[in-house]
Amino acid sequence: MKRYPGTIALICGSPKQTGSSSAAVLDRLREKLPEKTPITDIHIAAKLTAENAELLKSCDTLLFAFPLYVDGIPGHLLRALMQLEPLMRSEQRVYGIINCGFFEGRQCQTAARILENWAARSSCNYMGAIGLGTGGMLTLFDKYGEGPLKPIETRLTALVADIISGQTIGFEHTQASLPKIVYKLAVEMNWRRSAKRNGLKSADLKRKPLPPSRQ
Repeated sequence: MKRYPGTIALICGSPKQTGSSSAAVLDRLREKLPEKTPITDIHIAAKLTAENAELLKSCDTLLFAFPLYVDGIPGHLLRALMQLEPLMRSEQRVYGIINCGFFEGRQCQTAARILENWAARSSCNYMGAIGLGTGGMLTLFDKYGEGPLKPIETRLTALVADIISGQTIGFEHTQASLPKIVYKLAVEMNWRRSAKRNGLKSADLKRKPLPPSRQ
């Protein structure tokens, strides 16, 4: 197996067109790659196009960055992975960066296992994944990269070295270095602000769907 990454596909699997944590993480990682590294940027926000499928087929290293959805992979990205199964080559390497809104990055382990199972089914080389907690802060690297986000910065730097050397990493996880209660309060405040912007009250956030009617 080659001991260098070749062409790297940086694949954003967030359904958000702009402003996603997954895109922010990839942008930060791109800055850490050697200057002449050949990079293919792909955003799978909905369906996988035939053009993007062919691009991914030709890449040597695939790095998927996506948000955690119900402890798994977002549905649209899962469908894209199924489309890619017959196109993958045995010498291709697969890495993952999974972010979640939970405080603890270890919450992403199940999604990493799903990605690992897909790689095995696709006969390519699963190299591992990192789980990033405190996902609500990942768009703030410029502000907090040398502060609370330093552990994530450090892990991304290590991941670049792992990719370049072809190192298997298994599953590793980290999160911002701040008290859990501080993160929780900040997230809840953001939810209340979002509710207000959409014409709702804080109490509306606690509403529950109506139970199914009993016949």
